[in-house]
Amino acid sequence: MSHQMQPMASLTHPEPTSRRSTSAIEPTLLQPVPSRWITGLVTDILVRSQVVGLLNKLNGRNGGLILAMHEISAEQLESQLETIAATHTFVPLTELVDRLDRSLPTRGLAAITLDDGPEAITEGAAAIALRRGWPMTFFLPTGSIDRQQPAWYHEIPALLLASSGRTFSVDHRTFQLNGSASIVSAIDALTTDFRALSTSASVEGLLLTLRRALLSADELDPMLQVLRPLTWERVGELARHDELSFEAHSVTHLAMSRLSAVEIEKEMTESRTRIEGVTGRPVQHFCYPYGSWEDIGVVAPKIARRLFRSSVTMSRGRCTRRVDTALLPRVSLYESDTVHSVQTKAALAR
Repeated sequence: MSHQMQPMASLTHPEPTSRRSTSAIEPTLLQPVPSRWITGLVTDILVRSQVVGLLNKLNGRNGGLILAMHEISAEQLESQLETIAATHTFVPLTELVDRLDRSLPTRGLAAITLDDGPEAITEGAAAIALRRGWPMTFFLPTGSIDRQQPAWYHEIPALLLASSGRTFSVDHRTFQLNGSASIVSAIDALTTDFRALSTSASVEGLLLTLRRALLSADELDPMLQVLRPLTWERVGELARHDELSFEAHSVTHLAMSRLSAVEIEKEMTESRTRIEGVTGRPVQHFCYPYGSWEDIGVVAPKIARRLFRSSVTMSRGRCTRRVDTALLPRVSLYESDTVHSVQTKAALAR
Protein backbone atom coordinates (compact mmCIF):
# COMPACT_ATOMS: atom_id res chain seq x y z
CA MET A 1 0.00 0.00 0.00
CA SER A 2 1.18 3.49 -0.80
CA HIS A 3 2.55 5.71 1.91
CA GLN A 4 0.15 8.55 2.69
CA MET A 5 1.39 12.10 2.59
CA GLN A 6 1.88 13.77 5.92
CA PRO A 7 -0.65 16.60 6.46
CA MET A 8 0.51 20.15 7.05
CA ALA A 9 -0.32 21.64 10.43
CA SER A 10 -0.11 24.97 12.19
CA LEU A 11 -1.01 26.25 15.64
CA THR A 12 -2.41 29.54 16.86
CA HIS A 13 -1.71 30.18 20.53
CA PRO A 14 -4.08 32.12 22.81
CA GLU A 15 -2.85 33.83 25.94
CA PRO A 16 -0.15 31.64 27.53
CA THR A 17 -1.57 28.96 29.80
CA SER A 18 0.09 26.24 31.82
CA ARG A 19 -0.04 22.76 30.27
CA ARG A 20 -2.17 20.44 32.34
CA SER A 21 -1.99 16.68 32.71
CA THR A 22 -4.92 14.57 31.70
CA SER A 23 -5.97 10.97 31.30
CA ALA A 24 -7.29 9.17 28.25
CA ILE A 25 -10.29 8.14 30.34
CA GLU A 26 -11.59 11.70 30.48
CA PRO A 27 -13.17 11.95 27.00
CA THR A 28 -15.99 9.66 28.13
CA LEU A 29 -16.97 12.42 30.52
CA LEU A 30 -16.98 15.11 27.84
CA GLN A 31 -20.46 14.26 26.57
CA PRO A 32 -22.54 17.49 26.78
CA VAL A 33 -24.45 17.75 30.06
CA PRO A 34 -27.94 18.01 28.44
CA SER A 35 -27.25 14.84 26.44
CA ARG A 36 -26.07 12.96 29.53
CA TRP A 37 -29.11 14.16 31.47
CA ILE A 38 -31.59 13.12 28.79
CA THR A 39 -29.94 9.72 28.33
CA GLY A 40 -29.95 9.14 32.07
CA LEU A 41 -33.60 10.18 32.38
CA VAL A 42 -34.71 7.84 29.59
CA THR A 43 -32.83 4.84 31.01
CA ASP A 44 -34.16 5.57 34.51
CA ILE A 45 -37.73 5.60 33.19
CA LEU A 46 -37.21 2.36 31.28
CA VAL A 47 -35.75 0.60 34.31
CA ARG A 48 -38.31 1.89 36.81
CA SER A 49 -41.21 1.05 34.50
CA GLN A 50 -39.94 -2.55 34.36
CA VAL A 51 -39.62 -2.34 30.58
CA VAL A 52 -35.93 -3.21 30.86
CA GLY A 53 -36.69 -6.25 33.00
CA LEU A 54 -39.23 -7.49 30.47
CA LEU A 55 -36.86 -6.94 27.54
CA ASN A 56 -34.07 -8.73 29.38
CA LYS A 57 -36.29 -11.78 29.85
CA LEU A 58 -37.46 -11.74 26.22
CA ASN A 59 -34.12 -11.02 24.54
CA GLY A 60 -32.21 -13.08 27.09
CA ARG A 61 -33.82 -16.20 25.71
CA ASN A 62 -31.93 -15.60 22.44
CA GLY A 63 -28.51 -16.23 23.98
CA GLY A 64 -25.67 -14.99 26.14
CA LEU A 65 -23.62 -11.80 26.04
CA ILE A 66 -20.03 -10.84 25.31
CA LEU A 67 -19.15 -7.60 27.06
CA ALA A 68 -16.67 -5.16 25.50
CA MET A 69 -15.04 -2.88 28.06
CA HIS A 70 -12.93 0.13 27.06
CA GLU A 71 -10.89 2.40 29.36
CA ILE A 72 -13.02 1.83 32.45
CA SER A 73 -11.67 2.55 35.91
CA ALA A 74 -11.52 -0.41 38.28
CA GLU A 75 -14.25 0.92 40.59
CA GLN A 76 -16.66 1.57 37.73
CA LEU A 77 -15.81 -1.73 36.04
CA GLU A 78 -16.62 -3.73 39.15
CA SER A 79 -19.90 -1.85 39.62
CA GLN A 80 -20.93 -2.50 36.01
CA LEU A 81 -20.01 -6.17 36.19
CA GLU A 82 -21.96 -6.58 39.43
CA THR A 83 -24.99 -5.26 37.55
CA ILE A 84 -24.54 -7.85 34.80
CA ALA A 85 -23.84 -10.59 37.36
CA ALA A 86 -27.33 -10.09 38.80
CA THR A 87 -28.78 -11.68 35.66
CA HIS A 88 -25.85 -13.58 34.10
CA THR A 89 -23.12 -16.04 35.05
CA PHE A 90 -19.64 -15.08 33.88
CA VAL A 91 -17.81 -17.75 31.88
CA PRO A 92 -14.56 -17.70 29.86
CA LEU A 93 -14.94 -16.61 26.25
CA THR A 94 -13.69 -20.04 25.16
CA GLU A 95 -16.49 -21.76 27.08
CA LEU A 96 -19.10 -19.52 25.45
CA VAL A 97 -17.67 -20.29 21.99
CA ASP A 98 -17.53 -24.02 22.85
CA ARG A 99 -21.26 -23.96 23.52
CA LEU A 100 -21.93 -22.10 20.27
CA ASP A 101 -19.85 -24.64 18.34
CA ARG A 102 -21.86 -27.49 19.84
CA SER A 103 -25.23 -25.72 19.36
CA LEU A 104 -25.76 -25.63 23.12
CA PRO A 105 -27.75 -22.79 24.75
CA THR A 106 -25.86 -19.77 26.09
CA ARG A 107 -28.81 -18.14 27.82
CA GLY A 108 -27.83 -16.48 31.09
CA LEU A 109 -24.10 -16.59 30.33
CA ALA A 110 -21.74 -13.65 29.75
CA ALA A 111 -18.08 -13.37 28.79
CA ILE A 112 -16.00 -10.33 29.77
CA THR A 113 -13.56 -8.89 27.21
CA LEU A 114 -11.30 -5.85 27.39
CA ASP A 115 -9.54 -4.38 24.37
CA ASP A 116 -6.17 -2.74 23.68
CA GLY A 117 -4.13 -3.72 26.77
CA PRO A 118 -3.50 -0.38 28.51
CA GLU A 119 -1.48 -1.08 31.64
CA ALA A 120 -3.57 0.75 34.25
CA ILE A 121 -6.90 -0.59 32.97
CA THR A 122 -5.63 -4.15 32.56
CA GLU A 123 -4.06 -4.26 36.01
CA GLY A 124 -7.24 -2.96 37.63
CA ALA A 125 -9.44 -5.40 35.75
CA ALA A 126 -7.12 -8.35 36.43
CA ALA A 127 -7.19 -7.64 40.16
CA ILE A 128 -11.00 -7.73 40.08
CA ALA A 129 -11.01 -10.95 38.05
CA LEU A 130 -8.73 -12.70 40.53
CA ARG A 131 -10.54 -11.40 43.60
CA ARG A 132 -14.05 -12.13 42.34
CA GLY A 133 -13.28 -15.24 40.30
CA TRP A 134 -14.65 -13.62 37.14
CA PRO A 135 -12.86 -14.87 33.98
CA MET A 136 -11.70 -12.12 31.63
CA THR A 137 -10.24 -12.02 28.13
CA PHE A 138 -7.81 -9.27 27.11
CA PHE A 139 -7.30 -8.54 23.41
CA LEU A 140 -3.78 -7.20 22.78
CA PRO A 141 -2.45 -5.18 19.82
CA THR A 142 1.09 -6.52 19.92
CA GLY A 143 2.86 -3.70 18.10
CA SER A 144 2.28 -1.05 20.76
CA ILE A 145 3.46 -3.47 23.47
CA ASP A 146 6.61 -4.24 21.48
CA ARG A 147 7.34 -0.51 21.10
CA GLN A 148 6.15 0.36 24.60
CA GLN A 149 4.47 3.44 23.14
CA PRO A 150 0.89 4.57 23.79
CA ALA A 151 -1.56 3.87 20.98
CA TRP A 152 -2.73 6.89 19.00
CA TYR A 153 -6.29 6.49 20.33
CA HIS A 154 -4.96 6.93 23.84
CA GLU A 155 -2.61 9.78 22.98
CA ILE A 156 -4.99 11.97 20.94
CA PRO A 157 -7.57 12.66 23.70
CA ALA A 158 -4.75 13.54 26.10
CA LEU A 159 -3.15 15.90 23.58
CA LEU A 160 -6.39 17.72 22.84
CA LEU A 161 -7.55 17.95 26.45
CA ALA A 162 -4.16 19.36 27.46
CA SER A 163 -4.47 21.94 24.65
CA SER A 164 -7.86 23.31 25.67
CA GLY A 165 -8.24 26.94 24.60
CA ARG A 166 -5.97 26.64 21.56
CA THR A 167 -6.65 26.69 17.85
CA PHE A 168 -4.76 24.47 15.42
CA SER A 169 -4.97 23.36 11.81
CA VAL A 170 -4.40 19.94 10.24
CA ASP A 171 -4.64 19.25 6.53
CA HIS A 172 -6.39 22.56 5.79
CA ARG A 173 -8.93 22.09 8.62
CA THR A 174 -8.97 24.33 11.67
CA PHE A 175 -9.98 23.14 15.13
CA GLN A 176 -10.82 25.50 17.98
CA LEU A 177 -10.53 23.76 21.33
CA ASN A 178 -12.67 26.22 23.28
CA GLY A 179 -14.86 23.85 25.26
CA SER A 180 -15.86 20.25 25.85
CA ALA A 181 -18.08 20.05 22.76
CA SER A 182 -15.35 21.36 20.44
CA ILE A 183 -12.77 18.98 21.93
CA VAL A 184 -15.10 16.01 21.44
CA SER A 185 -15.74 17.15 17.86
CA ALA A 186 -12.01 17.37 17.17
CA ILE A 187 -11.40 13.93 18.70
CA ASP A 188 -14.15 12.47 16.53
CA ALA A 189 -12.80 14.08 13.36
CA LEU A 190 -9.22 12.98 13.99
CA THR A 191 -10.36 9.48 14.96
CA THR A 192 -12.03 9.22 11.55
CA ASP A 193 -8.76 10.30 9.92
CA PHE A 194 -6.69 7.73 11.81
CA ARG A 195 -9.11 4.89 11.16
CA ALA A 196 -8.84 5.55 7.42
CA LEU A 197 -5.06 5.07 7.38
CA SER A 198 -3.62 1.91 5.88
CA THR A 199 0.01 1.84 7.10
CA SER A 200 1.83 2.25 10.40
CA ALA A 201 4.02 4.89 8.74
CA SER A 202 0.99 7.05 7.93
CA VAL A 203 -0.27 6.71 11.51
CA GLU A 204 3.11 7.82 12.85
CA GLY A 205 3.18 10.66 10.33
CA LEU A 206 -0.17 12.05 11.46
CA LEU A 207 0.81 11.67 15.12
CA LEU A 208 4.01 13.59 14.44
CA THR A 209 2.03 16.35 12.74
CA LEU A 210 -0.27 16.71 15.73
CA ARG A 211 2.57 16.71 18.26
CA ARG A 212 4.33 19.44 16.35
CA ALA A 213 1.13 21.46 16.16
CA LEU A 214 0.07 21.06 19.77
CA LEU A 215 3.37 20.54 21.61
CA SER A 216 5.95 21.99 19.21
CA ALA A 217 7.79 18.69 19.67
CA ASP A 218 8.35 15.43 17.84
CA GLU A 219 8.05 13.23 20.92
CA LEU A 220 5.17 12.69 23.32
CA ASP A 221 5.23 15.12 26.24
CA PRO A 222 6.21 13.08 29.34
CA MET A 223 3.97 15.38 31.43
CA LEU A 224 0.87 14.05 29.72
CA GLN A 225 -0.87 11.25 31.60
CA VAL A 226 -1.51 8.93 28.68
CA LEU A 227 -2.58 5.32 29.04
CA ARG A 228 0.51 3.23 28.33
CA PRO A 229 0.60 -0.40 27.21
CA LEU A 230 1.17 -3.38 29.44
CA THR A 231 4.64 -4.95 29.26
CA TRP A 232 5.24 -8.44 27.90
CA GLU A 233 6.80 -9.43 31.19
CA ARG A 234 3.56 -8.55 32.97
CA VAL A 235 1.46 -10.33 30.34
CA GLY A 236 3.44 -13.49 31.04
CA GLU A 237 2.92 -13.16 34.78
CA LEU A 238 -0.81 -12.52 34.51
CA ALA A 239 -1.27 -15.36 32.04
CA ARG A 240 -0.35 -17.86 34.77
CA HIS A 241 -3.81 -17.30 36.26
CA ASP A 242 -6.62 -19.44 34.88
CA GLU A 243 -9.07 -16.54 35.20
CA LEU A 244 -7.12 -14.42 32.69
CA SER A 245 -6.60 -15.06 28.98
CA PHE A 246 -4.80 -12.99 26.37
CA GLU A 247 -5.93 -13.06 22.74
CA ALA A 248 -5.05 -11.37 19.44
CA HIS A 249 -6.03 -7.83 18.42
CA SER A 250 -3.67 -7.51 15.41
CA VAL A 251 -0.15 -6.05 15.36
CA THR A 252 -0.72 -2.49 14.16
CA HIS A 253 -4.39 -1.92 15.03
CA LEU A 254 -5.15 -0.87 11.46
CA ALA A 255 -8.64 -1.40 10.06
CA MET A 256 -8.70 -4.78 8.33
CA SER A 257 -10.78 -3.35 5.47
CA ARG A 258 -7.84 -1.09 4.53
CA LEU A 259 -5.45 -4.02 4.08
CA SER A 260 -4.84 -6.67 1.45
CA ALA A 261 -5.56 -10.35 2.17
CA VAL A 262 -1.84 -10.98 2.62
CA GLU A 263 -1.53 -8.10 5.08
CA ILE A 264 -4.60 -9.21 7.03
CA GLU A 265 -3.27 -12.74 7.46
CA LYS A 266 0.10 -11.37 8.54
CA GLU A 267 -1.56 -9.15 11.17
CA MET A 268 -3.49 -12.09 12.54
CA THR A 269 -0.76 -14.72 12.52
CA GLU A 270 2.03 -12.50 13.83
CA SER A 271 -0.06 -11.17 16.71
CA ARG A 272 -1.15 -14.72 17.57
CA THR A 273 2.41 -16.04 17.48
CA ARG A 274 3.74 -13.16 19.60
CA ILE A 275 1.19 -13.68 22.35
CA GLU A 276 1.55 -17.46 22.36
CA GLY A 277 5.31 -17.06 22.71
CA VAL A 278 4.83 -15.01 25.88
CA THR A 279 1.94 -16.82 27.53
CA GLY A 280 2.67 -20.38 26.46
CA ARG A 281 -1.02 -20.80 25.72
CA PRO A 282 -2.84 -21.18 22.40
CA VAL A 283 -4.44 -17.99 21.07
CA GLN A 284 -7.87 -18.94 19.75
CA HIS A 285 -9.77 -15.67 19.48
CA PHE A 286 -9.37 -12.44 17.53
CA CYS A 287 -10.74 -8.94 17.99
CA TYR A 288 -11.12 -6.81 14.85
CA PRO A 289 -9.61 -3.33 15.31
CA TYR A 290 -12.44 -0.76 15.63
CA GLY A 291 -14.96 -3.53 15.09
CA SER A 292 -17.48 -1.89 12.72
CA TRP A 293 -18.60 -3.56 9.50
CA GLU A 294 -16.89 -0.79 7.54
CA ASP A 295 -13.60 -1.36 9.36
CA ILE A 296 -13.77 -5.16 9.17
CA GLY A 297 -14.63 -5.57 5.49
CA VAL A 298 -15.49 -8.83 3.73
CA VAL A 299 -12.05 -10.44 3.47
CA ALA A 300 -10.97 -10.46 7.13
CA PRO A 301 -13.77 -12.77 8.40
CA LYS A 302 -12.89 -15.36 5.75
CA ILE A 303 -9.29 -15.41 6.95
CA ALA A 304 -10.30 -15.30 10.62
CA ARG A 305 -12.41 -18.42 10.18
CA ARG A 306 -9.29 -20.33 9.17
CA LEU A 307 -7.05 -18.99 11.90
CA PHE A 308 -9.25 -18.57 15.00
CA ARG A 309 -12.12 -20.27 16.77
CA SER A 310 -13.92 -16.93 17.07
CA SER A 311 -13.60 -13.24 16.24
CA VAL A 312 -15.44 -10.40 17.95
CA THR A 313 -16.88 -7.16 16.59
CA MET A 314 -18.33 -3.98 18.09
CA SER A 315 -21.78 -4.75 16.72
CA ARG A 316 -24.36 -5.06 19.50
CA GLY A 317 -26.21 -8.33 19.91
CA ARG A 318 -26.41 -11.68 21.65
CA CYS A 319 -24.74 -15.01 20.98
CA THR A 320 -27.66 -16.81 19.41
CA ARG A 321 -27.39 -20.30 17.96
CA ARG A 322 -27.44 -18.75 14.48
CA VAL A 323 -24.56 -16.35 15.15
CA ASP A 324 -21.44 -16.40 12.97
CA THR A 325 -18.52 -17.10 15.32
CA ALA A 326 -16.24 -15.14 12.95
CA LEU A 327 -18.42 -12.05 13.57
CA LEU A 328 -19.52 -12.29 17.19
CA PRO A 329 -21.47 -9.29 18.53
CA ARG A 330 -20.70 -7.64 21.85
CA VAL A 331 -22.29 -5.17 24.25
CA SER A 332 -20.01 -2.14 24.72
CA LEU A 333 -19.67 -0.50 28.11
CA TYR A 334 -17.80 2.70 28.96
CA GLU A 335 -16.79 4.73 32.00
CA SER A 336 -19.89 6.93 31.74
CA ASP A 337 -22.37 4.03 31.82
CA THR A 338 -24.51 4.03 34.96
CA VAL A 339 -26.15 0.99 36.54
CA HIS A 340 -29.37 1.77 34.67
CA SER A 341 -27.65 2.28 31.32
CA VAL A 342 -25.77 -1.01 31.77
CA GLN A 343 -29.08 -2.76 32.45
CA THR A 344 -30.67 -1.08 29.43
CA LYS A 345 -27.80 -1.92 27.04
CA ALA A 346 -27.88 -5.56 28.07
CA ALA A 347 -31.66 -5.78 27.80
CA LEU A 348 -31.75 -4.19 24.33
CA ALA A 349 -29.19 -6.62 22.92
CA ARG A 350 -31.03 -9.15 20.74
